Amino acid sequence: MRRPIEGSSDLLAGHQSTNLSKRPLHAGVTFLDALIFGSDVVVLILTNRSGAGIHIEWVSSNSKQLPGVRRVTVIEIAVGPITEIEDPGCREFSIGEGDWPFRGFVVRQGDEVFAYQNFCVHVGHPLNWSPNKFLTKDKSAIICASHGATYEIETGNCYAGPGSGKTLRKVDVSLRDGLIYVIGPDSVGL
Repeated sequence: MRRPIEGSSDLLAGHQSTNLSKRPLHAGVTFLDALIFGSDVVVLILTNRSGAGIHIEWVSSNSKQLPGVRRVTVIEIAVGPITEIEDPGCREFSIGEGDWPFRGFVVRQGDEVFAYQNFCVHVGHPLNWSPNKFLTKDKSAIICASHGATYEIETGNCYAGPGSGKTLRKVDVSLRDGLIYVIGPDSVGL
């Protein structure tokens, strides 16, 4: 199931300042601020329950497309039933289509689910070489298959190897009626 986050385009109607109030949009996503660049480009800054920021670039509907700026849509997708993921275990997902969809993965740990962008903070390529393989042999941490950077499952914080001190980009995740849902951009151009 894929659907744009309701209300995201309506936020711009009638607003030309950054004094927009914080308000919930959908599934724990809250609008924080808007940066206005002339009358052409607005960047909405959203946050989710985990505190990870999501940035969406918008070009106002009455202006021309600016070079290097494109519209990005935030979409919710169902990753699948939690019972189909090993405990602990992982499943990859992608949001969007074309050459540059947003790629991520979820990690199940007991009844909890965590989600991250599939992007090594050390060199910027995917963390895994094999499908759905993101965990160490003992399944206690996330590991980059290339250089062994090791990340905490609960926080995404890199505590060993290249990239130490950096954090994986969190993706908004929820569990409803036994299904795992994630919310993210429809491309990696954020």
